[in-house]
Amino acid sequence: MDIKAFEYVSAIVKHGSLSKAADELYISQPALSQYITKLEQTLNIQLFSRQGRKLKLTPAGEIFMQDGSHILNLYSNMCRRLSDVDNGEIIHIHLGISQFYGRFYLPYILPEFLRSHPNVRFSITEALTGDLEEMLRSGKLDACMIPMYILDDKLTYHVIHHEEMMMAIPSDSPVNALAFPMETGPAIRLNDLRNEDFIMLSGTQKFSSMAQKLCEDSGFHPNVICEVTNWDTLNLLVQQGLGIGFVSNLISSGPKLPDSPNYYRIDSKHGILRPYGIVHNKGEESPLVLEFVDYVRSLAEKKAIPNVSPLSLYA
Repeated sequence: MDIKAFEYVSAIVKHGSLSKAADELYISQPALSQYITKLEQTLNIQLFSRQGRKLKLTPAGEIFMQDGSHILNLYSNMCRRLSDVDNGEIIHIHLGISQFYGRFYLPYILPEFLRSHPNVRFSITEALTGDLEEMLRSGKLDACMIPMYILDDKLTYHVIHHEEMMMAIPSDSPVNALAFPMETGPAIRLNDLRNEDFIMLSGTQKFSSMAQKLCEDSGFHPNVICEVTNWDTLNLLVQQGLGIGFVSNLISSGPKLPDSPNYYRIDSKHGILRPYGIVHNKGEESPLVLEFVDYVRSLAEKKAIPNVSPLSLYA
């Protein structure tokens, strides 16, 4: 049995079909079927059972894939690290960061680390959080920096910042009259906004479910008239008076322009804080990756990244 066995079984699990798996693997369906039959005979187990038109793993197949997924990840990591070594000198760190956040973190993180590690090169991927987590699990990334609402037990998370969710309201909206002062700044009650039109991040992003729950806990379902995938776009739409919306405090802490929305802390018994962190696979063995993770954590602890603090904003 070789690595191909795990790749073939994984493709069948992904598609639930021999024909689709064969297409992905660039082999014929009969060849794939024969390979699986021989593999089952070698292991003396049945890997798949048919449920309707789909192939499903048997209990033995589940065990095979649990360990097989780990083996595939190790193999992928090994191949990538071997390809990253150029004459034994240049090493790449494949880092993911969630969309929008790169400009707030990377300029303060990468320069000094690169100066102290002249043999290191970074490959940066900016994508949705869920996609980054999948790339991390599959070995395509060494680490990623993402919001940490809804955790994956296969990954190790280190908090570097507690991001506050603010409410952005058009500067000329009558809703501004509902705001009131707090020690930490002007605030607004979420249940006072039940009749407003909301602009939200799309359902593919982790904050979407958090925002929906916050509204529901305040006794209403938000009237979402537009969904976007970027905080900046959401903020600009609020600025144009299209509606109101949750935004990160990284937006509200930026330069205030004449037509910028007004930003309010949300008076909620649940609080609107979300941890943001750096993440790697459990059992990560690369000393360089672990050193980089510790470096990022130390910068946050020293407050060396503007607008980023590892402490609660209400502490």
